[in-house]
Amino acid sequence: MKTVRRLYLYGIAFVSLEAIIWGIIGLLRNLISQTLTAPEAILRALSLLLVGAPVFLFHWLWGKRLATEDAEEAGAMLRAVFFYGVLLANGIPVFQNLLAILNRWLLSLFGLPTSRALFGGAQSLSDNLIAILIAGLFWGYFWQQLTQAWQKLTESENFADARRLYRFIWMLYGLLLLIAGVIQILRVIFYWPVPFPGDPRPTALNGLGFVLIGGPLWYFAWRKCQENAQEAAERTSLLRLGVYTLLSLGSALVILVDGIILSDILLQWMLGLTPLEASRFGDALAWLISFGMVRAYYARWFKAQLEFFPADRAQEIRRFVHGLLSLAGLIAVSTGMGILLNLLADLLAATLFSEGARRSLGHSLSALLLGLPYWLVNWNALRLPETQPQASPRSLARRAYLYLILFGSVLAVMGYGAALVYQTLRGWLLQENDLRGILSSLFLLAFFGVLLLYHLKETRRETARERARFADFRILLLMEDAESRAALESALKQSLPGAQIIHLERSAAPIEGEVLIYPAGSEALPEWARDFPGTHLLIPWTGAKNRLWVGMLNRRWPEQAARMARQLALGEELRQPFQSPTIWTILGYLFAIFFALQLLGILLGVALSLIAD
Repeated sequence: MKTVRRLYLYGIAFVSLEAIIWGIIGLLRNLISQTLTAPEAILRALSLLLVGAPVFLFHWLWGKRLATEDAEEAGAMLRAVFFYGVLLANGIPVFQNLLAILNRWLLSLFGLPTSRALFGGAQSLSDNLIAILIAGLFWGYFWQQLTQAWQKLTESENFADARRLYRFIWMLYGLLLLIAGVIQILRVIFYWPVPFPGDPRPTALNGLGFVLIGGPLWYFAWRKCQENAQEAAERTSLLRLGVYTLLSLGSALVILVDGIILSDILLQWMLGLTPLEASRFGDALAWLISFGMVRAYYARWFKAQLEFFPADRAQEIRRFVHGLLSLAGLIAVSTGMGILLNLLADLLAATLFSEGARRSLGHSLSALLLGLPYWLVNWNALRLPETQPQASPRSLARRAYLYLILFGSVLAVMGYGAALVYQTLRGWLLQENDLRGILSSLFLLAFFGVLLLYHLKETRRETARERARFADFRILLLMEDAESRAALESALKQSLPGAQIIHLERSAAPIEGEVLIYPAGSEALPEWARDFPGTHLLIPWTGAKNRLWVGMLNRRWPEQAARMARQLALGEELRQPFQSPTIWTILGYLFAIFFALQLLGILLGVALSLIAD
């Protein structure tokens, strides 16, 4: 109930506060500006202010009263998110307006029209100063309120988490401005010796403005992010690791796409198909250098952060990264091979090497030139080496990668197989032969068939290695309830395939093993069980149906026991096997997926814009 109330309370307070701020900004801009706009604009701004003010004051004062009366309310996550969200919502516009002022000033300094500014080209100095003043005043007020809230906290974990996210958002915002500025400047530099189309100064000066604002902002935000980096909570922070992973992995994917584009431009030029296009070449090289620097810098921080995590978790995160990069490389290889095989089918059917064929050859070779190393390097890091028999064979990232490739390969084999059968029957029955279509389908069917067989072999190899890994691990069960024993055996077989699971009676002779599992509260344990030298794993006493076991769910105890037995078999650190996800965890995952999809869409759009003729 409290969580729902906080969602309502701080959600309404945030929206009404933004209405007040932008109502004041709009009102002052229209009153002070020499180019007074229509009265409707003033009335709209005044309406926002008059409606938003009482709504905000009511909910803000209500929230302050609740926080004063209840320590839990004072340290609630939603309250922390509200404070830092307000600081972001007012701080970012301040820097955006500073950027607009700087861009226009740089342009006017060189006698260029200020309308060429990327930000604020149609605004005036008073427009920007009003926004900076009003947003800055509200930022200062809530910073002072946040400082007071920190001093009164009895439990600061939620506020520390929100502060960590706040600092990293500022860092990413500054880095985004810095990268955008560097790309603009490098675009101008790499047009030489070819003349820049039009006047290069607006592009360079806009880029300089981005660098002058984004560079210091990124530097100071990054320093703040590293301020408490050696604390225990920061060392194991998933947010910190996630940001490093995003920057390292995202920049690597941009480098792959951009490297393919750059290679294609050079190959088309070398094949004599097109002159060296300075615009596309400069754009591609600017992106490659900028994200290459990001990759080089944050890959080091990503590796260092993994050192603070348990070895098995760190290894699985590395596999996840290698899996995504390997998948990207394999997609590039498949695209290149598809173009190449279609080209081969064209040549065998028409025996002509036209200009279009040479263009296709350039596209194919550029995709293979970059995609193949990406795939080989990351796939070799992802697959289980034969030289490490002691390593944990099971990996969710590796299995997901393998089955995703199997899924795609099977669909491709079905599709091209059906196309081949259709074209063959069409030529046989209707006497309408399409040699090019038959050859293309045949070649692509063979390629994806080989890909399917190879990854199917890897899947079987991993399954066999996993069974061999637990072949000598012996689990002893001392349980009289047949139903509970069957449920536990099923969970153990799934979690530890190939392990020896032995059921013993109380009167049985002693037997060696690594783990002994029996119900907690069991009476009259045999003497050999009391002195069992291996690990004793206690499960809920199934004979008492009306008992609740603190910290575990009765319905899932077989899976919990199996997971713990697996951790013992692999020598891993014992952790809580199951943790019920909170609503914030679920919302966080959904936000991360949505953000990742948006990022991929942006990168794809940029790539398409660079390769478009």
